[in-house]
Amino acid sequence: MKVLFLFDDLILGQEPIGVTTISAVLKQNGHECEAINSDQTPNPSDLIEAVAKRKPNLLAVSTCTGQHKEMLARTRILKEALGLPVIYGGPHPTFFPEMIEDPGADVVCRSEGEYPMLEYVTAMQEGRDYRNTPNLWVKKDGEITRNGVRPNLDDLDSLPFSDKELVRPFEHLWKDGIGYFITARGCPFDCTFCYNHAQREIESGPNVRRRSPANVIKELIETKERYGFRYIAFQDDVFLIQNRWLNDFLPMMRDQVRLPFHCHSIANVMRSEELTAQLAEAGCLRIFFAVETGDEATRLRILKKPVKNSDLFRARDLCEKNGIDIVSSIMVGIPGETLESILGTIAMVIKTRVHCMIVHFFMPYPGTELGDEAVSCNAFDGNFDLLPACNHDNLVTNVNGPADLIEAIGQYGYWFLEKPWKFYATRFLINTIKSHKIRMAWMRYLKSTIRYFPESVYHLPEKEWVEASIQKLDKAYQQRCKTSSPPQNQHLPVASGALAMGAK
Repeated sequence: MKVLFLFDDLILGQEPIGVTTISAVLKQNGHECEAINSDQTPNPSDLIEAVAKRKPNLLAVSTCTGQHKEMLARTRILKEALGLPVIYGGPHPTFFPEMIEDPGADVVCRSEGEYPMLEYVTAMQEGRDYRNTPNLWVKKDGEITRNGVRPNLDDLDSLPFSDKELVRPFEHLWKDGIGYFITARGCPFDCTFCYNHAQREIESGPNVRRRSPANVIKELIETKERYGFRYIAFQDDVFLIQNRWLNDFLPMMRDQVRLPFHCHSIANVMRSEELTAQLAEAGCLRIFFAVETGDEATRLRILKKPVKNSDLFRARDLCEKNGIDIVSSIMVGIPGETLESILGTIAMVIKTRVHCMIVHFFMPYPGTELGDEAVSCNAFDGNFDLLPACNHDNLVTNVNGPADLIEAIGQYGYWFLEKPWKFYATRFLINTIKSHKIRMAWMRYLKSTIRYFPESVYHLPEKEWVEASIQKLDKAYQQRCKTSSPPQNQHLPVASGALAMGAK
């Protein structure tokens, strides 16, 4: 059975590890998988030709809210022209499975897809009925079968390594020598803007699950040797949890892999100077943690993200002391956003002294608590089909202030971080001049001065820094090997609970 995955530029911003793991499971069981970038064939006839020449038995699409509209339009065309069945998975189908009613979809997979997909594909190949497969909503003969969601897969080590050959044709993913990996699934936090809390409502079984350190290291070594990776991007929601796991993993990363990496965290778990030093020694160059908003009360009560301003400053100090760069992000357009609050957010990012910043405009995604709140308070009309695929460009919610000015400040955020004096000048002008026309004229002037993308846009380190880090890791390893009695790894005290990065 041959499965053709339809990608687009958005999902190919990095390796889509969920999809490549599904591909690995399918290949492990004798099926064939291939992928194309449907954005490279925007003309319908070219897309039909590109799909037809690969002779698939099934089309598979992973999609997010906003992205789903264009992908459904494409699969409608392909179904009509080629008569192929189409299965959808990913965040949007998980929380909005009603998309099964669209003519462009035959099956929707909710939540984790490795084994639901395998069971579906195998049943198709063998001519068996697949309508009662857990996790799937199936449309057949005009009727829709809505199945429940099976318990989460507990043993992640039982999965094959992600199928990087599936994305081998996409050269941009390989040119910088970056390998994308996950060590865990799930997130222990309940931020209202994120899907994790909503996912727990439809799933059962353990939420946060982690591969064994040995399993991760084995994959890193194998892929480093096979593909020549020079930099590792860990894509876990929160990498810095579970001290016991980190105590085992980081020395192995330092001694056996010896590649620089970045990871994602949350500032409130970054409490241990010892662990931050261990991270740096193992090759961590950058840590991602989000400011989200400069208003602590909004962050704690509305976003329900348990990060105080003091947590941000402590994480900043730990990273600076150990030579680790910070990549942060903000969210513009949270329900209740005002001119004062967006200015406070930019000011907080500057105070945190982050090296890179990612600007997100709040998206009221279906199934999220804050998305529902945005609808109830009339910040959003509830039409998810109007949401854009990309959340970096424009406001989509109603705000408590001049929307065009708030949007312009968010759009210019990168340059404010690059040149803080421009931010302070802008804040002074806004606070002293009440004319909306003059304020907007100033923002248009600032945009007219843009001649380049600032360094703060790019969240991956420069190649020279990566290569220097590799040399440093190799040199330190060689020095340790020369030591007749190498020092034992300094293990941190393991606090109780799942989170414990030096928790009190």
